[in-house]
Amino acid sequence: MLSLVAAFFSPALQEPRLELRSGDVIAIVGNALAERMLHDGSFEARVQIEYGDLRISMRNLGFAGDEVATRQRTSGFGEPDEHLTRIGATVVIAMFGYGESFRGSAGVEAFRGELSSWVDHTLAQKYDGRGAPRVALVTSIPCEDLGDPLLPSAAAENARIALYNAVIAEVASAKSVALADVFPRMQASYDASAEPLTIDGVHVNDAGNDAFGIALVWTLFPDLRKAESTALFTARALVAKKDGRWFRRHHVADGYNVYGERSLLAYNDQTNRVVMQRELEWLDATCANLDREIWEDVRGLDPGSIARVAVPPLIPVPTNRPGDGPNGEHRFLSGSEAIGRMTPGAGFEVTLFADESRFPDLAKPVQMSFDARGRLWVAVWPSYPNAKPDEPSRDKLLVLEDVDGDGRADTCTPFVSDLHNPTGFEFWNGGVFVATAPHLLFLRDTNGDGIADQRERVLEGLGSADTHHASNSFVLGPDGALYFQEGIFHRTQVETVHGVVRQKDGCVWRYEPRTRRLERYAPYGFLNPHGHVFDRWGQDFVTDGTGNENFYALPITGALATPLQHPRIATFFEQRSRPAGGTEILSSLHFPLGMQGDYLIANVIGFQGIFRYALRDDGSGFAADRT
Repeated sequence: MLSLVAAFFSPALQEPRLELRSGDVIAIVGNALAERMLHDGSFEARVQIEYGDLRISMRNLGFAGDEVATRQRTSGFGEPDEHLTRIGATVVIAMFGYGESFRGSAGVEAFRGELSSWVDHTLAQKYDGRGAPRVALVTSIPCEDLGDPLLPSAAAENARIALYNAVIAEVASAKSVALADVFPRMQASYDASAEPLTIDGVHVNDAGNDAFGIALVWTLFPDLRKAESTALFTARALVAKKDGRWFRRHHVADGYNVYGERSLLAYNDQTNRVVMQRELEWLDATCANLDREIWEDVRGLDPGSIARVAVPPLIPVPTNRPGDGPNGEHRFLSGSEAIGRMTPGAGFEVTLFADESRFPDLAKPVQMSFDARGRLWVAVWPSYPNAKPDEPSRDKLLVLEDVDGDGRADTCTPFVSDLHNPTGFEFWNGGVFVATAPHLLFLRDTNGDGIADQRERVLEGLGSADTHHASNSFVLGPDGALYFQEGIFHRTQVETVHGVVRQKDGCVWRYEPRTRRLERYAPYGFLNPHGHVFDRWGQDFVTDGTGNENFYALPITGALATPLQHPRIATFFEQRSRPAGGTEILSSLHFPLGMQGDYLIANVIGFQGIFRYALRDDGSGFAADRT
């Protein structure tokens, strides 16, 4: 089958070729194949080296799960033409077809119509204000046979992908736009590689990203002369730096506060929009200047030989809640001082394990969990609620260990130090899942030095509209699946090897790490769910943190077609205070036997403390009694 597919796309169908001109702005649009290029400079670095005299800029507008006629964004994000016009695109390289291919043979003609209409529309635009953009269509890459029986059959996947690749080739020919048939080259790369190039058969890993960049550049520009020059290493580093800035700009976190409804909120007569739109302008300008550094590098010019773009200053934001310290600073309690203000339950005491006075990295903790070795892992978020654009990613996952057994931490080691908005984590299979919306990462330490040296981008496209509502409350269920949840305002769109999954607003997700399957486990009208626990019998409970509403999960789970949600149900006990930051079911011999299985709720703002409820059966569900 693969040889037939490769033979189908003859060199004749590669015409016309994509022509690049001086000052071109290349926009890359499409699905996860496009978005993953943002994390690897392979393609752009080679293009810049070959065409350095043209002073080309490249901006990647890809979003995981995008289909040619279906896309999902945070409120206020804007339409594709707005973004293409803002960057002044003169060339558009499009990667569609993979998500659509799950429609099967019945969806081929609809895809043909959608893609044809998209090409017609794009060719009718003048994004740079002068003329129509040049367009190139890119085929989907093949599914790699990983030999994993838990993943879909590569042969069946490739037969389905081939149907849609054929349509892409036919539309490119009919519309006289360039075609990049990367399928044969990527299959050859799979065959030649000793290690997998994808994480699941279709979504490339780091090595696969490089292989795809090479396949795309040589397919689009078969007459390249300098693409493998010795300048590649420094060019890729500069491209990666620029793309890191661009990712923050185009995949902006807290988008609901940047351009959504909350952007209009004002504090001290200063709106979120004014402040954060300036941050986007800052990112645009610094990306433009990094373009110039790339041009200098690939042409061997002296730094500063190309005029720079003026970078606007960031707008200072004074606090609207000053503290009583110098310059309005807040004075935070030490661990010992905080314990002095606590009221433990009868027969209990609180001791200090670690605090910021001994381990400054502990500032702004988000989640903590003990591993099987008794070490305490803590996700910390010093950049909360979002890093400033001129600051590097410096959020961490820390490991604290009590070496001498005295009940106090002796060491604090950063497992990873360059995270961005880590809102939750969970241990699995010798590593740890970490949420850094819009990504779910899997980190592993393979050499035993206590620092993560392996990083896999497992999922992309998770909601990031409001970092307060981002992926949280991670828990492994008794079925071995990973459960987590996110809240209102989010527009999640995740592309998996089983198809594209979309969700608007709150949801509890279920992800199977071994099969790579993601599903809407509890699509429900949550505001901001924070808390998900299983009892010893596998029954689970979910807390909607905003109102501290607690639900027996079973009635609100079960497959529903997007965007349907389960109807409202009653909570299984009446809440006493709101909001809640998390829940737990007590299972520890450090607590009395009579408390085992009790339901704990961590409350903030209204009441700062922990409530305890005793669960009991109540008909076909549960109830809980205040203790």
